[in-house]
Amino acid sequence: MMVEAPTPSNPPLNWLRVYKMTKIDRHDAIKKISKAILILLDHDERESHLLDWWSIDESNPEFFTLSEQLQSLIASGDDLPSDIDDKKYDELILLALTSSYKGVTNVFLSKKLKQLNIGEYEVSGEIETLMPCPCCKYRTLSVLGNYEICDLCKWEDNGTSNLDTYSGPNHMTLREAKELFAKKTEKLPLDKWVKE
Repeated sequence: MMVEAPTPSNPPLNWLRVYKMTKIDRHDAIKKISKAILILLDHDERESHLLDWWSIDESNPEFFTLSEQLQSLIASGDDLPSDIDDKKYDELILLALTSSYKGVTNVFLSKKLKQLNIGEYEVSGEIETLMPCPCCKYRTLSVLGNYEICDLCKWEDNGTSNLDTYSGPNHMTLREAKELFAKKTEKLPLDKWVKE
């Protein structure tokens, strides 16, 4: 008896078992990704995340997710500590890492889980709503006009919406930035954020 080779119209009997991906909630996916990346960070990368987040205070609700010991350390001094590689700072770095995935697509998270050899997952859950960048129109900004820098096109949103008004922080007009962005889109992770 001759056995037919499996095809899309004639899948093997165990096809569902082989190709069915495990489902995971986006918050759990982000935690897994952040923990995997934390282990890979070198001294300079740890320092960069700590520099970005060392100014966190009571005005940010995430401050209260940190241990009392770390809250106290942060509140007691403006200077970044010298013992950056100490594990006691891991929770702040994890907060920085998890925050960097706010608003990213579930498809991107699935790819990142696979890229980090965590596994193949179908990520589900509601994507946090971000504001569209005036330059690239991808939803990367937490607020508009607050000098936040778009992680995709690197436009610093100073509130400029006129295409031909020169933007000091960006050293170009919005029109020039849009043209520059259009030239490099094939090298960018366009599936990372939702487009307006």
